[in-house]
Amino acid sequence: MRLLPLLDRMKLRLVKEFSPVPPASPETLGFPPFGARIRDRHRRWWKEGQSHPLKAIGGKREGQDYMRALGYQVPELYAKFDHITDLPELSDLPPRIVLKPNGGHSVKNVFPIENGHNLLDRTPLSRADIIAKTGKDSTQGFLVEELLQHYDARPGLPIDYKFNCFGSRIASINVVERNSLTHKRQNRYWYLANDWALQPFRVNEKFYQERTLPPKPDCLDEMLALVRDVGARLNCFVRIDLYATSRGPVFGEFTAFPHMGYGYTPQAEAYFGAMWQGLEGC
Repeated sequence: MRLLPLLDRMKLRLVKEFSPVPPASPETLGFPPFGARIRDRHRRWWKEGQSHPLKAIGGKREGQDYMRALGYQVPELYAKFDHITDLPELSDLPPRIVLKPNGGHSVKNVFPIENGHNLLDRTPLSRADIIAKTGKDSTQGFLVEELLQHYDARPGLPIDYKFNCFGSRIASINVVERNSLTHKRQNRYWYLANDWALQPFRVNEKFYQERTLPPKPDCLDEMLALVRDVGARLNCFVRIDLYATSRGPVFGEFTAFPHMGYGYTPQAEAYFGAMWQGLEGC
């Protein structure tokens, strides 16, 4: 367990109790806060049934098909099936895989597996274990993909690079190093500007922000070019998730509703909210 994230949570509770910061609001900002924009989008798309090109490629499989058609790299797909009970025995699959639902978020029901062990909690894993953890009645489709190799050949999971974009404009880059599912304080989070400097304010209350910069990926320039190209094509707010791998940038997924709009600090609500133009961000 890392001490700084624990102390950070304790400090945050004290600050909230004794020096509360007023929440961001349209009245104080002069425009809707970012989180309200995200929740409004979710309501319009899924409760009111509005269509949008990003909505059609929001699933992992659909997003990868879109990126593959543009000529960008996506993880190798070993298998796909409609129900978790269709999962074969792990011995019938490659030794390094990621099993993930086609939808979902926050690493829920995602299993990175190496030689029969779950890399998120270091425990042995079998087909029966996965079905029990997921729930045999799950209605989500599932994908079995290659477990990507990080560009510097580090062991474990590749680092996530999450680009928050308003069209071709990159507002920020979230870098996530996942080390454990059971001891989440072992995970590390960075929030960067598009010039690879640390964001000067706290972005999300849920995560401790590292105080030193992470190493720049070898393929950072390629990642930035990819994100600007795809962001311009979609012409809306979208988070584009990538991996920096031994074979260059590899696409992960599109995220239309990061954190469902919750947990952002007043500074972040104002920063991202000021960039949002029109109905969908551009």
